[in-house]
Amino acid sequence: DRGGDWSSDVCSSISFQINPLTPPGATSFLSSTTISTAFPTFITTVLTHLYVSATEPSTHLPPTKSVTLILQPMDGVAYTIGTQASDGAKEIHFSLDYISRISADRLKDEIAGVLVHELVHCFQYNGLNTCPSGLIEGVADWVRLKAGLAPPHWKRSTDGGWAAGYEKTAFFLEWLDTTRGDGK
Repeated sequence: DRGGDWSSDVCSSISFQINPLTPPGATSFLSSTTISTAFPTFITTVLTHLYVSATEPSTHLPPTKSVTLILQPMDGVAYTIGTQASDGAKEIHFSLDYISRISADRLKDEIAGVLVHELVHCFQYNGLNTCPSGLIEGVADWVRLKAGLAPPHWKRSTDGGWAAGYEKTAFFLEWLDTTRGDGK
């Protein structure tokens, strides 16, 4: 287990944008999250769960050089893209509309959970674009689950099978890790 703060070792640039600053979701985000300390902690959480036994992180991790978090009005919750501007640059787009609808008692944990999920996409391999999307999303939710950030509406269910993605696949991966893996 590597432990410690991985964020500075693997990601040389972390930036943050809110476009625009006036929606209620922006106020909610800023009042519940100290992004300057939370984001590096979330990166460390992600890397610790994805690469638990990496001893030489630079030889095992994807070449993510920068992550930009962009809060903006949009449909949906969030998505992550690799930018065309430079190799290893990632952008997480997070919906201010979604943030404004999160209940006050869930706000901090839901923001953390969504950001951990999206950060997984910044640092996970995808089998050279051959990995099924259900597994990609399931791994991201598995890390969220391992980090103790699963939302209360997630339910263990076999409907749709293990490859259905998101929390269904996350619970399957948790079962595999517990029953067949090292359980860490």
